[in-house]
Amino acid sequence: MRPEDDARLMEGFSTADPEQHILETDERLGIDSSDIYELRDAILNDLSGQPPYGIGWWTPKSEQFTPHRILVGDYLYTCAVNVAYHRVAARVHWLEYMDYLQKESFIPTRNSILGAPHSPRELLMRGTMADIHRNGLLFALASTLDCLAAVIIGVLPLPLEIKTAGFRTMRSCVESSKPLECATEAKRLKDVFSESD
Repeated sequence: MRPEDDARLMEGFSTADPEQHILETDERLGIDSSDIYELRDAILNDLSGQPPYGIGWWTPKSEQFTPHRILVGDYLYTCAVNVAYHRVAARVHWLEYMDYLQKESFIPTRNSILGAPHSPRELLMRGTMADIHRNGLLFALASTLDCLAAVIIGVLPLPLEIKTAGFRTMRSCVESSKPLECATEAKRLKDVFSESD
C-alpha cells in the first residue's frame, strides 16, 4: 500500500468495542458499510432456532419446507455478510493496485528494461502485481454485486432463484414491466438504478 494508506490503517482503534472495530476499519478504507451491517443484523434477528426454523415469517409454514427455509435463510444471511466482506476486499485490492501502478509506472528499475526475468520475484515485480490486484478488484466487485443481488432477491422477495443470483438478472427482473408482489420496493430500486446510470 502507499505510505498514506498504510499509515491510516496502522493507527490504533479509538474504542475497545469489537463491533466498532469493523466500522472503523471500513471508515479508514473509505467505505461506509453501516447499512449492510444493519441489514445483516436484521436478517440474523429474523432467523429462528425453534419451529418453524429459518426465517419464520416466510411461507409456506409446512414442515416439509423446513429444510429449504433453513438453507435459504442461512444463505441469505451469508450473502449479506459477504456483501460487506467483498467490498472491503475490493477496496484493499484498489489501494494495492494504485500502489503497484505508481511503482511500476513512475519508478522504472534497471530490471524492468532488461530481458527475461531471472527469478519469480522479478517476474512478479514487472507489472504482474498491478495486474493481480486489478483482477482481484474486478472479481471482488462482481462478487459484491452478486451477493447484493441474492440479498435483494431474498428480502423483497423477487421471483428468482436466490442460490444462482446474478446482479444483471435481478436488475432485469426489477426493471421489467411485470407486476411484482413488492411493487413499491421495486420502484424504489428502479429509481436507484436510474440514478446510478
